[in-house]
Amino acid sequence: MLFKRLYKNLTSDNECRFLFQPVLFGIGIGIYFSLFTEPSFLSLLYPTFLFALSAFLCYQKKRPLPFMVSVSCLLITAGMLCAKYETYQTSLKIERILSEQITYIKGTIKQTDTNSKSKTRFLLERVSDFEKPLKGLYRLTTNDKTPHKIGDCVETAAVLKSPSHPLMPTGYQFDRHAFFNHISAIGYTLTPLYQIPCENTTSSKNLFDKINILRNTISADIKQTLTPDEAAIASAVLIGDKSLISQTLYDKYRFSGLQHFLAISGLHMGFLGLFFFMITRFFILLIPSLAIRFSAQKVAAFMALICSFIYLLLSGASLPAQRAFIMAGIVLAGIFFNREAISMRTAAVAALVIFILEPHALLLPGFQMSFAAVCALIAVYEAYQPKTPSKDSYIRKIGVYFFGVMLTSLIATLSTLPYAVYHFGTFAPYAVLSNIIAAPLIAFIIMPLVCLNLIIIPFGHFLYPLKALEFALSLLNKWAEYVSNLPYANLRIPPMSTSALIIITFGGLWLCLWKQKGRCFGFVFIILPLVSYTFKTAPDALYTDTTVALYNKKQDELLIFTNKKSNFLIENWSQGYQNVKVYKNIQDTKLPDLSCRHKQCVWKNNFTFDLNGHLSFNQQNLSSETDLGGAIYLNGDKSHIQTIRKNIGFRPWNS
Repeated sequence: MLFKRLYKNLTSDNECRFLFQPVLFGIGIGIYFSLFTEPSFLSLLYPTFLFALSAFLCYQKKRPLPFMVSVSCLLITAGMLCAKYETYQTSLKIERILSEQITYIKGTIKQTDTNSKSKTRFLLERVSDFEKPLKGLYRLTTNDKTPHKIGDCVETAAVLKSPSHPLMPTGYQFDRHAFFNHISAIGYTLTPLYQIPCENTTSSKNLFDKINILRNTISADIKQTLTPDEAAIASAVLIGDKSLISQTLYDKYRFSGLQHFLAISGLHMGFLGLFFFMITRFFILLIPSLAIRFSAQKVAAFMALICSFIYLLLSGASLPAQRAFIMAGIVLAGIFFNREAISMRTAAVAALVIFILEPHALLLPGFQMSFAAVCALIAVYEAYQPKTPSKDSYIRKIGVYFFGVMLTSLIATLSTLPYAVYHFGTFAPYAVLSNIIAAPLIAFIIMPLVCLNLIIIPFGHFLYPLKALEFALSLLNKWAEYVSNLPYANLRIPPMSTSALIIITFGGLWLCLWKQKGRCFGFVFIILPLVSYTFKTAPDALYTDTTVALYNKKQDELLIFTNKKSNFLIENWSQGYQNVKVYKNIQDTKLPDLSCRHKQCVWKNNFTFDLNGHLSFNQQNLSSETDLGGAIYLNGDKSHIQTIRKNIGFRPWNS
């Protein structure tokens, strides 16, 4: 009975079928990235062709149910094929570094920034090792304080290595992130970067190089004109440069729930497009001859699209900015072609376009959180459409505005909460309160000043607009600091399992996209993982060849034993733990469950280790070279090991 009703609703609701197409395409992308080994093109082309043929035959014979099944399978395999093609194209553009090596390297500076330790980083393109050209980009960290500009050709001696694999079985895949950003290797310099003449001066600085040079110039002017914290935020929202933001300032925004303002995304692109749309439309309507001859809305939409594209280039064209521009472009195109501007169909088209252009975007937290918020907001406001208050009811207008801000903040916070917990293990409980106060400041003061500065930037005289923006940003910084200092401003939550996130995502999509009877069943899929508490259990031990971490549950502390000089692994493992102790010598600690002798320790009579790569669990040797490391879970007879290699498989970005 249930399936019969579902089938009837699907066959009668064309809108619903269209909205689920990007979902099926995304499922295919997700399946591709979850595979243990890389599939061949033939293994994907063959089923795609069969499902396409099946859909065509079912359509010809007017068999709706088999047709829908065939199209669904076709979209899934098409998503897998699209992701496979992106991976193949990317693999042709990068160089594989199999082991750490010291080499001479020269190239052209494509991008500069600083890391969390305030060290300068350079991203080099058109790289060569002596006279051997190397594919891809190379990111080098240096202590050299010599100023270099984008487009400069430099040479240096450097230590290169491949991007790091995950540092724990369910950890972030740095190598996959670098792979799809076309980064072949990372490393650090052994000598200063020496500037050399560029071999081909006519092509050494292309359009994007010139844009990056302009961005660096603007960033330097902002840094020189404004106070440090305000300059950092101004650079982030004007040109997408977040390198000036200190960790302390970033934490204030993160704990207050305002960190979404720091990354150029839908908020900035939407306000900027709306600003230029309204300004252009206003000036056209001021001139009767133009207003009669041209459609003010269409011209304004076209001008807003051009200005949004310029802002995209000036902001560095990051992935969140690209997604926001695609979304804004589709909305403006809807206005241009007399279509409904903002709807669930618009979001579906934007998602499908992004999936086709950048399938790996599905895995990024920014994509997941932005589309979760957009879909939830559209669904709620489609279901709840408040009546416009009368012109003389100012009190009601103010009440409706603040209710709308509060509702929007609440919806955005709740819809992105599962993804924040899954990726970061944190939750900002005051996000709704923080955004209620910050939203008017951002909407009516900061973003118009940002647009004004963007207009004046080409003329080179933006001192006074920058000073006005500095004052507005100082108010926002003070508010973020106040909220971040409230009790329990940063709650750490046990990380959510992947299966729980998938179930919650399905429930959210059902609530947003399904508009027939049974829509409320989506709440069941959202609440079910929370009730069953399907969260990842913290491992009792983590290991690599030179570092071991033990979790002492009685004292709620993490004990790390290492002989490595680098703190990156220690910092990564320490996230989420309140008490962390680091030992350079494994005999420096005394615990009831830990016994050490001759520089070898036994943990809970199961796990034996030293810091030279000799590891065993239940008398079975562990190979950190083949496993890449792993996590140990001690639970009596159910004790087991989860290795990094088993979790990430053998894919082009990690093997």
